[in-house]
This record gives sequence, structure tokens and C-alpha cells, in this order.
Amino acid sequence: MVDPAYAGFGLEWVNATVPTPHGNLGVVWSVKGSIVWVEIDAPVGTNGTLKLSKDWACANDESRRNKCAYVKDYVRMVNGGRKVQFHVNLKHLENGQ
Repeated sequence: MVDPAYAGFGLEWVNATVPTPHGNLGVVWSVKGSIVWVEIDAPVGTNGTLKLSKDWACANDESRRNKCAYVKDYVRMVNGGRKVQFHVNLKHLENGQ
């Protein structure tokens, strides 16, 4: 499971590689405004889950904190063997999308 922690340290991007018994797992993410861009490069024959916790949607926006009780985590299944790229609009998490 890839579950990036968002602690509000002013990070705008991260690029990390972790060795696994099946090969390297690479993850790149960046955030600009309410958009999170993610790229996952998992080894062939593996699968896993990406989770962006609801804290991503609520961490840095005081005006949205009252809505955080209704925000859902974003979860996406990922199959290895190819790079997967996608983006998530954090504002959509309020609606459970």
C-alpha cells in the first residue's frame, strides 16, 4: 500500500524508490492547489493500493475544515508492470468521488 503522509511541511513534490523482493517500487507525487498528481511504477506481477487520506483534502484549507467530517479517503487499486499516472482533485473528495 502506498499511503503518502501529508503533514503540511510545505512539500510540493516527492520522488521515492523503494526496493522490494520483486523489483523497485517508484512513487512520484506533487500537489498544486487542490490537484494531486501521482505516478506509480510498480514491479511486474505485483498489485497494490494507493490511498490518499482525507487529511490531504483538509490539511491546509481552513475554509473547508467544517466539511471534513464528510470527506472520504481516496483509494485506487494499482497493477504492476507499467507506470500509472493520474491526478486527484482534492475538492472532489468532499463528495466521496
